Amino acid sequence: MQSLLSQHGVYSPEDVDGALARVFGVGVRPLHLELALFEAMLGGWRSQQTARYLKPKSIRANETGVRSFVEQVGCWPWEWRASHADEYFEDLLTRPQRLARSTLGAYQQRLKGFSEYACDRRYPWSVICEREFGRGPGQLFGERNLVAHLDEFEGDPRRRPLTVDELEAFFAACDARIAVAHRRGRKGRCSRGAISALFKVKFAWGLRRAEVAKLDRLRLQARREAAEFRGCGQVHVRYGKSKSAAAVRSAARC
Repeated sequence: MQSLLSQHGVYSPEDVDGALARVFGVGVRPLHLELALFEAMLGGWRSQQTARYLKPKSIRANETGVRSFVEQVGCWPWEWRASHADEYFEDLLTRPQRLARSTLGAYQQRLKGFSEYACDRRYPWSVICEREFGRGPGQLFGERNLVAHLDEFEGDPRRRPLTVDELEAFFAACDARIAVAHRRGRKGRCSRGAISALFKVKFAWGLRRAEVAKLDRLRLQARREAAEFRGCGQVHVRYGKSKSAAAVRSAARC
């Protein structure tokens, strides 16, 4: 593979021929350069997301979002303007089935992520587009045309997180069920205690359902900064979403 001519680890105008050779092969120039270059951009972005350990489902959704945007606005990434994004999302919001704020924000983040990748001069797309089309990819979004995060929770209100008071009441109810079973000499004290402990562990470390379901006791460890929790100051998460896989979670202080 040909090395970059730039001394700073980024592509410069002198690197275009070598960059084209990397992307399409030495001496190869696609008949439909615009389409071929767009597909190569998506392929590179796909590789970047894979390296970031994103799940295939997320990568496919991101790519579908970019393809949908290109089809709707009728412009290639090096032709994009901020107005294209404004018109695209205005059209989505005027449809009968209005998008939720969180959904709209997710759509915007997909396009923003692709734009940031395409504009990054550590990749060859900017210099190629500048020479071949006279303009490189541009960023679609700024502070003024992104969905504002006005609330701590922007999802469906029916699925909002519990407040601290509600959590305390919930845990008290769990403990009360154990006490009632113990006082009446009924079976089920151990199972109720296990369920109560499960909920508390889930809250203490902020675990998702899959993470807590596949948790084992060997993953609990001491943490110097949380000595009061003894051998349960932190937990290693082995199964979880991409950004939290194999992560270390610290116990929450209330």
